Amino acid sequence: GEPVVVVPGCLASDASLIELHAWLSRIGYHSYFSDIGRNADCPDYIAGKLLETVKRAHRETGQRVRLIGHSLGGMLSRSVALDFPEYVSLVISMGSPFRDAVRAHPSLIAATESLRRSRGEGSNIKPSCFSGHCTCNFVKNMLAPEEYELEVAHYAIYSKNDGVVDWESCIEEDPALNSEVNCTHIGMAFHPGVYRELGKRLRQTA
Repeated sequence: GEPVVVVPGCLASDASLIELHAWLSRIGYHSYFSDIGRNADCPDYIAGKLLETVKRAHRETGQRVRLIGHSLGGMLSRSVALDFPEYVSLVISMGSPFRDAVRAHPSLIAATESLRRSRGEGSNIKPSCFSGHCTCNFVKNMLAPEEYELEVAHYAIYSKNDGVVDWESCIEEDPALNSEVNCTHIGMAFHPGVYRELGKRLRQTA
């Protein structure tokens, strides 16, 4: 019955995590979609929308929320947990390059440039987004020093065969907090090995 919010990766929507959402419900959790829309806007703005969902889940269940984020979704989850630990009890990131957050892949920068042009004034994406030069709260949280520890339980799932991000940028300093799987970056949303690790980590904070 504990609340769990699933958060999609960059350029994806909650539809990419339908299987994960359904699985969490089947094994007994109160599963929530992130309700952030397509994860293709300024990360700081998206983190604010995620916080609204986290607060709603907390209010409806009376319990602190567990966050499972894929790729950029894991980084957004960490940012919310850093700022609002009173609402969050656990963060699990899947293929999230939180150790190298400010150096985006050139293809991601090109995609955000395209989105900025297509959305025009309707977008919250700023020229500094994903550039490594932004000073928004999200980036400050990703650049937080090692001693600025998350106050909540946090685990990382990574794959050396990720194919999209460098796996070494997706792991925690403490090896005990990491779980290695053998799948692709996109496959993390569906892979049985990932689900086994998620089940184990969720139980650790029961």
